[in-house]
Amino acid sequence: MQDIPDTAALKAQASRLRSAMSAQGQSVSHAQALEVLARSYGFHDWNTLSARARGRNAPPEPAAPRWQIGQRVEGLYLGMPFRGRIHGTHLMGSQQVVIVDFDVAVNVSRSALMTILRKRVKATVDASGQALARTSDGQPQMILRAESAAR
Repeated sequence: MQDIPDTAALKAQASRLRSAMSAQGQSVSHAQALEVLARSYGFHDWNTLSARARGRNAPPEPAAPRWQIGQRVEGLYLGMPFRGRIHGTHLMGSQQVVIVDFDVAVNVSRSALMTILRKRVKATVDASGQALARTSDGQPQMILRAESAAR
């Protein structure tokens, strides 16, 4: 199949075709020139050709989200192990925002003098399940994986 230019280039071709036909004494409208051009590319009409031309630069369809609402997960949050369930999620470009409900609240304090419990957290993760955000020591804030079936 031949390469299809973008719609601006196609319209310019139709304009040149119209000028060439006019020079030979054949008067055609711009719309007629677009229809002739579409047929020369093997399409039924201009609407079909222009839709294909617009679609050639369309972004690829996003992959199905890896993490699903209700899915059982495990991993590390701020270095602390957890097990839980995906409460909510949405895609954000090539990343996925997940909200995880922990089965048991996770103490995120590194101090023995205080306790800071988290039961539900939100993180933006890549396809491998690693959070984009990092802790002060450079580790991912969350590492997420599907819960092992053996448990």
